[in-house]
Amino acid sequence: MTVTDRGLLRFVKQLMDIPGQTLFRYRDEDGRFHAITSSLVNDYIREAGGGKRTAKDFRTWRASVLAFTFLRDNFSVEGAGERRSKTCLRMSRAIWATPPAIVCKAYIHPQLIAAARAPSPYFLEVALPRRTRWLSRYERGLMAFLATPGDEHARGETDEILERSN
Repeated sequence: MTVTDRGLLRFVKQLMDIPGQTLFRYRDEDGRFHAITSSLVNDYIREAGGGKRTAKDFRTWRASVLAFTFLRDNFSVEGAGERRSKTCLRMSRAIWATPPAIVCKAYIHPQLIAAARAPSPYFLEVALPRRTRWLSRYERGLMAFLATPGDEHARGETDEILERSN
């Protein structure tokens, strides 16, 4: 689900900040309500995904895709370096409601941050592949960008995901 209403997002965040309040609940077979905790969500993701992933992986992926998309669509040599990366972080902060330093450290892939700060547009050397049923061209482009020859583990994992998405 994508929520674009900033007022609603602020309201939900305020609800989440209230001590003792539970925003999401589920009803068990006996009709009792239980809080949906981050531990329950992560347990479900680990079970469904083979034990490797957590919700943070999804947040990191989404923030990195948004940053990559922004950089690809808004790159200019004149806005090089720090100014471009700060703009990218502000854009991500608006989406995640998190301070830019946290977005940079915890959500956007460090290789992408380095590319945004670089004076030359080496992230533009990666051609955007066609969209597939499950992945956008920007998701596939980010995967190709991150799969550098020096990182064989990332390359193998990325190639596996690309093959499954075709």
